[in-house]
Amino acid sequence: MNSRKMRGLWASLGATVTAVALTLGGAAGAQAQNQGSSSAPLTSDVVITKLSQPEAVQDYATGAEAEHPAGAYPIADVEFEARLVPGTEQGGANDIRTNAGQQYVSGLDSTTDVDEQLPTDATIAGTTDSNGQINWPDVNSGLYVVTEASTPSGVIPADDFFVSVPLTDPAGSGWLDTIYVYPKNAHINNPEDPNDPNNPNAATKTVSNADALTVGQDATWTISSPIPRLATTPGDFQATDQFVIQDTFTDEQLLVLEDSITVSAPENMQAGEHYTVVVDSADGQTEVVIEFSEQGRDALAAAVNADANARVSVNITTTVQASGAIMNTAQIIPHSSQANDPVEVSANIAYGGYQFDKVSSATGDGLQGAEFRVYDNLEDAQNGAENYLKPSGSNDGTWTSDENGQVTIDGLRYSNFADGQEIEGGEQYQTYYLVEVTAPAGHQISGDIVEFEVTDAMVVGDDVVNVPTATGGFQLPLTGGMGTAMLTILGLAILAAVIVVARRRRANADVTA
Repeated sequence: MNSRKMRGLWASLGATVTAVALTLGGAAGAQAQNQGSSSAPLTSDVVITKLSQPEAVQDYATGAEAEHPAGAYPIADVEFEARLVPGTEQGGANDIRTNAGQQYVSGLDSTTDVDEQLPTDATIAGTTDSNGQINWPDVNSGLYVVTEASTPSGVIPADDFFVSVPLTDPAGSGWLDTIYVYPKNAHINNPEDPNDPNNPNAATKTVSNADALTVGQDATWTISSPIPRLATTPGDFQATDQFVIQDTFTDEQLLVLEDSITVSAPENMQAGEHYTVVVDSADGQTEVVIEFSEQGRDALAAAVNADANARVSVNITTTVQASGAIMNTAQIIPHSSQANDPVEVSANIAYGGYQFDKVSSATGDGLQGAEFRVYDNLEDAQNGAENYLKPSGSNDGTWTSDENGQVTIDGLRYSNFADGQEIEGGEQYQTYYLVEVTAPAGHQISGDIVEFEVTDAMVVGDDVVNVPTATGGFQLPLTGGMGTAMLTILGLAILAAVIVVARRRRANADVTA
């Protein structure tokens, strides 16, 4: 169990070394009233309200009902267990309501002093509801050690603390019918956490790939985490015992560029001194681990004391290796208690393709050998510019129809998904432009520019039709080779016929004369 010094609910009441001030929350003047007090109630209600740690460290609770501090919000699903310290119950050797009990409690320094005496099973247990509350009615008198047995991911457990039943009213004489306890936790939550609609303590992961239109280009992932606001005593926030950010990438999807990794942390923090960056590749995966040293965690605590909203960010650039919907998840361990249940934050990118058939207008058959290029804007497509898109892979950005006339273009960023978010329009929405650069044999090149969008792993488009090279009702003569020879022979035959006709006419003229 995590221990807490004997300050808890009672230190804020101006407690002295007297047992009454420590356990019952009374001032010195109340001691005589409580000496062996038979008037002290045998039961009280106890209400625990679990809150996130606000921007400023709070004073100890008094047991009275209080407003939630600004910036604190309730935390659900925290399991509490209370164990009665043996002998402090009614009639026990150290009955909390008697002088003997008060003297016993005055000798306790922290909850660890009684750990070995506590029962294995909890005396009382409960889990906070959506309002962060547990209501324990009619709790029997005694001294209890309260433990956070289980917390959600990202919620750093508070130390164990004492609750004394009954407890005097800090406003004056008398007893509290209901004892209110407000333990607060350092909390790094997920963006989707329903406890926190405004997400002031949310860890996030984002990705930048709007300009990376093809596989083979780079996407940069950013993990951002608040620095934990850990407070065990009034005063300053303290350093946690561990702080790690780690991310794992599948190599066939994303290739980590090791030199690109940067850590943005408070001023004057140096790699190797305040934190380490370890990149380990094995079994087709690459793991990046950023771990803060004790000196680094102290610097983080100093930063969050200077600015309660201070954060740590990590940037990792990767080269996109393949098409598909690629989800990447990072883990944040803000404290050793969260090592097996880290905060997880994710972002994703999506790349897909476009498929169509190249067919003849004459027969409807598929045409092999047509070549196409893809542009990211209409002007370059119209001009046949050299900056056509070139996804990495087996081709150089020129896509050729196969024996069935099918063309499969792959490795293009989704038109409607960029920087990890769906988009409906605007500058990031990407329309692609298809241009035929080489016609299939026996057909004319298509002059049409086809606009298309990639919104799935493979979008199937309309056929692209080519017209055969035949024109009118005749074939244009061949030129060169056999075509030239035939024309020459035909010309010589005509010339010979002309000569023969001319000679016959001359001969006939001579006979007539």
